[in-house]
Amino acid sequence: GLFQRSFAVAKRVRHQTRLGQLPTSVGSVAAKLVQQIFGANQPQAIMMLGAGEIAEATLRYLRDEASRVELTVCNRTLDKAVQLAAAHGGIARPLEEMDLGLDRADIIICSLSCESPVISRERIAALPGIHSGRPKFFIDLGVPRNIAPEISDCEDVYLYDMDDLKRIAEENLEARAKLVEECEPYIVAGLEEFQHWIQGLDSHALIGEVQSHIFIMLAAQPNVSE
Repeated sequence: GLFQRSFAVAKRVRHQTRLGQLPTSVGSVAAKLVQQIFGANQPQAIMMLGAGEIAEATLRYLRDEASRVELTVCNRTLDKAVQLAAAHGGIARPLEEMDLGLDRADIIICSLSCESPVISRERIAALPGIHSGRPKFFIDLGVPRNIAPEISDCEDVYLYDMDDLKRIAEENLEARAKLVEECEPYIVAGLEEFQHWIQGLDSHALIGEVQSHIFIMLAAQPNVSE
């Protein structure tokens, strides 16, 4: 039908062009950023602070990467952390034990609901392994900030916040707009295929099927005159 063919065309466009490589949502942009870090540094552990919708979406986009490394999920409500960690093959910790995960993780993604940063420069500087020479990447998805900007002063620590993600998303939107002409041939081909499909249908049978559905729907409606 029309919907199935529309989805098929959309899938073809995403796979045959760069459209699928240009994410614009917070979770997908964060995941793409982690993928780029993976390619350059081969992290061994990821830590997620938070277990809400954005955290879940980010880990869903990171399914392949998260399955190859150690994943820890920390949250104020431990039950939610357990559920999210279990869904992605990780382990859960209460928020009070975050320092254990912070020291071990190469990539830390924060998506907590808080009024002030939970990760300070002093907290990071006090980690036993901070001077190991292995880089740590922090991605702050919190609004307000979950992470104090000053952590970037620590050696081998790199911070990306919502401003960075917004800039990446805007760049991707501009790149997507430039891909419109590249996508048009696939859309035109899909429309032509749909037209051929319509022309090959038995119109009488199609009308009869629609009428049957209408009669069934009407029969299911309550009699308002009663």
